[in-house]
Amino acid sequence: MVEQSPRTGTIWSGAVSARVRPWPHSNHTAFLVISGSHGPDTQLPDEPILHSWIQTIDSWGYRSVRTSALAPQASLPLERMGFEVSQSLTLLQKSHDTWQLAPLSPHSIQSVRALRLFGRPRRATTDAILSIDSAAFGREWSLDTATFDEALQATRHCRIFVSRTNKQIDGYVLAGVTQAHGFIQRLAVHPDVQRTGVASSLLAAALDWTHSRRCTSTVVNTDDNNQAALDLYRKFGFATLDYGLSVLERTLP
Repeated sequence: MVEQSPRTGTIWSGAVSARVRPWPHSNHTAFLVISGSHGPDTQLPDEPILHSWIQTIDSWGYRSVRTSALAPQASLPLERMGFEVSQSLTLLQKSHDTWQLAPLSPHSIQSVRALRLFGRPRRATTDAILSIDSAAFGREWSLDTATFDEALQATRHCRIFVSRTNKQIDGYVLAGVTQAHGFIQRLAVHPDVQRTGVASSLLAAALDWTHSRRCTSTVVNTDDNNQAALDLYRKFGFATLDYGLSVLERTLP
């Protein structure tokens, strides 16, 4: 099944689906988004179908392909086809069985506000959020407009909290809820205000919201090497799950 606009489209739809579009900020790298690939028991299609994905992506003129974050079971067949790990992610979960926020630093929670979402935020707000994201994660791993829109639509309910200093956005968190499961989909703080309590205030607001939606737990992932983020999540009671996620990459053809 292929629904194609130029170099973009759905190339497979089954138990999992696969969509392709350019990687954020790079027209030469394909972004292979495999839905339903976070669960530990995810099964990808048989190898001939996976090869057809590569052939389709190659025929669209890309030089390389990079995947969305995959659980180990989904990673294995692609690694046998020459994909290598480009980024390793730690997966953490906080149970809401007992609810208590971690102590906050002097940065005032009053600086954090929820955006009123009716579809996408205003263009100026989106631009400010994406600018923060780029400053925090660098060009290679930052969101573009398309990935930001996908994140907004990834869960049944979502909420963005932003932090402002002198009326300027300096951090944001995007949280989502589907059924009884909460997700911290993105948390970014401008480098100029990191380690000042902004991230803690944003995370506290997001967790308060997922708890108010009666979630039994909230999940987040972060780069294995991002020690500051790992320390933050563990301070708030997140525990590391027994499997992580991987972003895979392969040169074409």
